[in-house]
Amino acid sequence: INRIPVVLARINTDVSLATFESSVRNLVLDIENTYWDLHAAYRNLETAKIGRDSAQVTWNNVYEKKNAGVENAQAEAQSREQYFFFRSQLETALRDLYNVENRLRYLMGIAATDGRLVRPKDEPSAARLAFDWRQIHTEALMRSAELRQQKWVVERRELELVAAKNLLLP
Repeated sequence: INRIPVVLARINTDVSLATFESSVRNLVLDIENTYWDLHAAYRNLETAKIGRDSAQVTWNNVYEKKNAGVENAQAEAQSREQYFFFRSQLETALRDLYNVENRLRYLMGIAATDGRLVRPKDEPSAARLAFDWRQIHTEALMRSAELRQQKWVVERRELELVAAKNLLLP
């Protein structure tokens, strides 16, 4: 009976440690996902640049043909509209890149105004992976911080029930 408060304090500590472990794991996962989101944002930016540059070349060609009398004004206007559309796509891609970079900086605790640009160094792996689902599932269940935390919560509730029953005794 006298040990129950000590055991409850220990269980509370274990629950807190499991919560901390889950939080750290989730932070690392968020940083990794944002890192690859930043990589994808850079790829989108490069694609938008290529599209804008191609549209500009097309517009210049059509503009020259219009001045030479080969093309009409409608074709030139359409190619100009396409150029401005691709330019807006480039600006949107750049804004998205800055947003993802700011999110990564926030997660990593880096100031957003240090004057540097964060750019992913690694390319994603293209290797084919085949995992043993049963082994991974078993290992995930054994290492799950959430399951350990719930186990400690159940044990704490059981001890609280025993303590409550003992308080009813004369």
